Amino acid sequence: MLLQPPSFAGPERIVTVWQTDPQNGNQPADVAPANFLDWRDQAQSYEQLAAMEPTSLDFTGRDEPEVFLASFVSEGFFQALGVTAAHGRTFLPEEFARGNRPVVVLTDGLWRRRFGADPDLVGRVLRLDGQPYTVVGVLPPSFRLGLATREREVFSVNCFCRFATAILAGSTRRRGQRGPRCPPRVVVGRDAPSRLGRKAHNCNLSGGAGGVSPEGP
Repeated sequence: MLLQPPSFAGPERIVTVWQTDPQNGNQPADVAPANFLDWRDQAQSYEQLAAMEPTSLDFTGRDEPEVFLASFVSEGFFQALGVTAAHGRTFLPEEFARGNRPVVVLTDGLWRRRFGADPDLVGRVLRLDGQPYTVVGVLPPSFRLGLATREREVFSVNCFCRFATAILAGSTRRRGQRGPRCPPRVVVGRDAPSRLGRKAHNCNLSGGAGGVSPEGP
């Protein structure tokens, strides 16, 4: 659910997507990794779908420690939102591959508040949760995700799509299965150009062996 008006390009094309739990009155539930891959690969109504998992990261090693509100995101997240970095860049596809160095993108507010708008911060390493993360970009001042009551300040790549791919490569294709780590709580997407003119909305997709069935508002 969009709690605040989005501040990125083409907000009328942005959607949020979820799955429901039939054993709990069809209440929204964390999206099963294999379901997300089905939606991403088969849903023709959307130009791009990406997932995010809200979390927090402990920042240490510079002045006072602090807990940063963060989100792990899947490949194509910023492209789905139509957002580019104001400084540096957003994530490259290869940075989602297993074994690559951890990287982060910061919001403009955090960059100014905690790092004094240091123009040389891009390329430097921050210690988050005891691990080195390289800063690759800073988002524009206008960026507001609007998907939670408290905005995220740090974005990083996650393990979600790697786990989902492993599910699909195995002998079991359990669409209700949740991953042991990084189940996405929010899936965001961008409508295909053929759907222009519709307002930003929420959508429930029911995926699985039978395919993908969008249920628009």
